[in-house]
Amino acid sequence: LVSAPHALEGTAGVVAEADLHRERAALLAPALLLRARDLDDARAVWAANHGNALLLNGDFERVDTGSGANVPTDWSISEEDIQAVDVARPAAGDASRALRLYDTRSSAPIISQRLMLAPGSYVLSFRAFENPAAGSILRWELRCSQSGADSGGESTLSRVPSWQQFSVDLTVPNLNCPVQRLALKRVGDIHPHELWIDDVGLKPKVR
Repeated sequence: LVSAPHALEGTAGVVAEADLHRERAALLAPALLLRARDLDDARAVWAANHGNALLLNGDFERVDTGSGANVPTDWSISEEDIQAVDVARPAAGDASRALRLYDTRSSAPIISQRLMLAPGSYVLSFRAFENPAAGSILRWELRCSQSGADSGGESTLSRVPSWQQFSVDLTVPNLNCPVQRLALKRVGDIHPHELWIDDVGLKPKVR
């Protein structure tokens, strides 16, 4: 006979393993459908896995401490920049977190996220703040993984030390672009001061 605690532990282990298999299947399903060239079903599965959100963790409230720093989940960060990016509260007493950038590399993607958007026009919105205010230039870029075609725009912060709202128009072409990578770059050669990003959102453009 198995004691109740051991039975519960065994059941919990089976449930956890089943959840892990389901999670892996959910991640693999879009890729398998793409290989079968079933783009509509692949996008539908991807959207369902993302709760029908076009972009994940745009408010940077979810963090992953496994890498030794408070980095945002759902975003990819290069090894070169992992020490120059973290998630924190911009000011003492703030209830919410934001992404903080330090001395990042010139014109290289800082953070990125893999997407499966349908062809069309989109608007990306975000807020930014830097102190001291130095007029930094940020570039959001949406690149097709298959064709390499890209769409993007640059936003220049004014020399005022306060949060500023920005928006960028992005386009997914009709052909050869089933998977995209959205990436943030900091334009320029020297980035010695900190810069904050928050409330990144993505939605279809209304004509």
